[in-house]
Amino acid sequence: MLYAGSLDATFPLPPDAPFTRAAALDAGVPRRTLERLVREGLVRRPVKGVYVGTHVPDSVTLRAACLRHVVPPDCVVVDRHAGWLHGAQMILAPGEHLDLRPLSVFLPAGRGRLRNGLAASGERQLRPDDVVEVDGLRVTTPLRTAWDLGRVRWTDEAISGLDAMFRLGAFGREEFRAGVERFRGSRWITTLRAIGPYADGRS
Repeated sequence: MLYAGSLDATFPLPPDAPFTRAAALDAGVPRRTLERLVREGLVRRPVKGVYVGTHVPDSVTLRAACLRHVVPPDCVVVDRHAGWLHGAQMILAPGEHLDLRPLSVFLPAGRGRLRNGLAASGERQLRPDDVVEVDGLRVTTPLRTAWDLGRVRWTDEAISGLDAMFRLGAFGREEFRAGVERFRGSRWITTLRAIGPYADGRS
């Protein structure tokens, strides 16, 4: 199985759908072949643990399909992967296409921590209006995602995440500013207070 040039009809999995490494192995695609397909640019890895043909155009539907392979149904997608699922451009961490980071997937408070090799997980206090459904996945709203992305240690990371979310046009500056003090006492709230007024989506 060489799949020279593209994934064709000889590829044992649907060529237009995302798949996991385990699914590829079960279908008879050796690990080395899968690695070669990535290396030669025929297959890409949108998120950790998931592969898709490079000919498949990016879309929110595709992003959701990728995440459904690895996100348990009782979890909530948060932070940069939430922004990515909402359609934000350039939202994932710098170099993400080269070194995939763990998925940002959390359980609601009181449910414990998701333990697997794919997710950076824990518990998070989420109100019912903090969570929406996107293509069958539970995900923090664009506004809650912005507040979370602004509460990080490094200011450059905060402003890049905030600007990406503002570019979606899903919430206004006043709505964003009005909710900042809701997180008083939270970790890195000082970063959100300092950077929030400068975020506007133009960078």
